[in-house]
Amino acid sequence: MSRLLKSVALVALLSAAPASAKDADYIDNRSSAEDVVISYYNAISHGQFARAFSYGLRAAPLETQVELDAAFEAFGDGYTDVEQIRVRLGTPLSDAGAGGEMAAIPVILQTRDSAGGKTVEAACHYLTQLSPSAQDAVPFEPIRIERTSRQVINGEFATVDMPDCSF
Repeated sequence: MSRLLKSVALVALLSAAPASAKDADYIDNRSSAEDVVISYYNAISHGQFARAFSYGLRAAPLETQVELDAAFEAFGDGYTDVEQIRVRLGTPLSDAGAGGEMAAIPVILQTRDSAGGKTVEAACHYLTQLSPSAQDAVPFEPIRIERTSRQVINGEFATVDMPDCSF
């Protein structure tokens, strides 16, 4: 599926209102950096914050369970009042290195809260993928979101420029 079609499909998917329709539109795909970001926002739109949070976890976390629990709670708190989320993906950037690849996915998102207020944000998701052929031990490291930067911006969701997500 082309990047444009993925972006259009994602906006339509995350804007769907009925819970039963949302349940039928479950996406969990780690085939590419774009697919991980789409899956991440799909999880948020379903209120599945543990799934969304997991797209940024290492197979063998470096944090203690207490640190993970605190980070997860803070992550979920950022979306507690979100009733709808719309997402536009920009053109991905990538940079290959020894044994892996980094990708940057620019995103424009619009959230609507329970009071009907709308917020438009620019986000950059930076993802890491260790070369699958170089991994010969368990646990396997899938593509994951290494870090995200988000900023509230002025402008219309459909027309505002994508953020610069240069490395």
